[in-house]
Amino acid sequence: MIESIRQSSLNQWARCGEQFYRSVIQRDWFPPGIAARIGTGLHKGAEVNHKAKRMTGKDEPLDVVQDAARDGYVKSLENGVFFSPEEAGSAKVQMAEGVDTTVYLAGLYHKELAPQIILPKYVEEKIVMDVPGVDIPFSGIIDVYTDDCWLPDIKSAAKRWPEGKADQEIQPTMYNELIRHRTGSYPKKLSFEIFTKTEEPMHQPIETKRTPDDFKILIQRAQIMMKSIMAGIFPPAQPGHWICLSMETEILTNKGWKLHQDLNIFEHKILTLNLLSHILEWQYAERSFSKEHHTRKMISYDGKGIKFCVTPDHNMLIRSTGRGRWRMVRASEIYGKGSLGYPVSAHLPRPGVSFNDDWLELSGWLCSEGHFRKKDSAINITQKKPSLGFNRITDILNRLKISYSVYDNREAAAQFYISAESAIYIRDNIQKSKAIPSWLYNADTRQFRVWLKGFLLGDGHKVSTGNYTIGQKDENFIDELQALCITNRICATKGADRRKSTTGGEYSTLYLMDGLTERLPEAAGVKKHWVSDAEADTVWCVSVPNETIVTRYRGRVLITGNCTPKWCGYWWTCPHIPKHRKIIPKKGG
Repeated sequence: MIESIRQSSLNQWARCGEQFYRSVIQRDWFPPGIAARIGTGLHKGAEVNHKAKRMTGKDEPLDVVQDAARDGYVKSLENGVFFSPEEAGSAKVQMAEGVDTTVYLAGLYHKELAPQIILPKYVEEKIVMDVPGVDIPFSGIIDVYTDDCWLPDIKSAAKRWPEGKADQEIQPTMYNELIRHRTGSYPKKLSFEIFTKTEEPMHQPIETKRTPDDFKILIQRAQIMMKSIMAGIFPPAQPGHWICLSMETEILTNKGWKLHQDLNIFEHKILTLNLLSHILEWQYAERSFSKEHHTRKMISYDGKGIKFCVTPDHNMLIRSTGRGRWRMVRASEIYGKGSLGYPVSAHLPRPGVSFNDDWLELSGWLCSEGHFRKKDSAINITQKKPSLGFNRITDILNRLKISYSVYDNREAAAQFYISAESAIYIRDNIQKSKAIPSWLYNADTRQFRVWLKGFLLGDGHKVSTGNYTIGQKDENFIDELQALCITNRICATKGADRRKSTTGGEYSTLYLMDGLTERLPEAAGVKKHWVSDAEADTVWCVSVPNETIVTRYRGRVLITGNCTPKWCGYWWTCPHIPKHRKIIPKKGG
């Protein structure tokens, strides 16, 4: 039985019950990797400086801090360090390089962070706190807490933390309450002080905030963990449902495109592909997570129509061009290859709406060329005269018996003025603005295409038969339209970057290819689009019953699967996933 609940224990239990059972319950201790040992050295250098500064009010000399960091790193290696079989050959080189990295980061700490810590109050202070509703206390060791109520946490990382990561960490939630328990008041400032081990190491300060409500949620997690321990239930991480995507990759939910830090698996449904029916389905995620990717190697393709960045063991959906069922293969198996189809759109069944085709097409025109006036509730639509668009709008308004007038507002252009009475009916029953109306998400595929026809006649630039380019100032509009298109068997590619207009503004683009459900790598020069040096320190994924997800990477959509994790040291001896392991043993061991 564990004596107290630490933030690391909660994280480990949530990550993998088997790992938690082996290391915490059975005490089958497994040494951390080289990155953690570098972090230990950095912390030791900071600790020596903080303790001295608490007594003297001054920072220690640079060489004292760096020597303490180096000695802390070297001593930590005596307790063992984990290397996977792929890394075993370079273990000695990595440990030697770790000395230089630790010393450099300690120097960066001394220059960037140490002067900001005016007077340490607590240094490496262990705080234990009883929590109502939990059988054992919470505990944690505070790096440093200052007299001016600042609680910084020092960490080393392979690269900059992505936006939102700090707000998802549970450590500030717990330490915030531990400080309140010890001092009687909350810290005025919480922050992570990240020191990156990049080619040009840097200090990344990230301030974060916590509320008592955050701690209530943490208590609930702790209570569930204790029930799991008492029941002897320690489910292993599922091999097919873990790390696979770069942190830049988004997934499509019923609330739009979401990055890892924006996803709430209790509120958001994930769009998945049923591989038996080839139909898209909404499903709740079983879990969502991000993890360090120790090998850092990624498989990435960077073409015009297809872009993705995944781990080598990620399951990719492919098929021979236009034939047969989709099949799963490892990303590493397709690296450098062409002549394979990748799914980019499919059919999502919808119930349909009650509007006739004229109302559907008019809504498309309103989204593209409409102007919803504020001063008198009227609606304007501008169109060239004469033109196919002008004639179509005229016919639609007449058939719908909408009251309107036409005015010439500039050379070769006319403006339809829909009177207030008809405009109010449209606002109350069809749409209130140029934004995509909510009912369109219930329109069936035929109805959506009628709406899209009106929209494209107004705002689309026809590239070739069935292919259009769209430009919109509102990026959210483009995101929504892309999601609607790919769920109606239309390939939709978003421009990776916003463009500058001739008037100085910015707009987003969307390229549509009607009826295209799969994309092929570019026939000419396919090999040059495979990225040979793609790497990532952190990856993420969700677990869903269908084992497929709809993703977007730099504007390009791809329906893909899940992958197999190799982040856990216990992976190599886990009874659920037989492997082997390599450990650098203790001295004399």
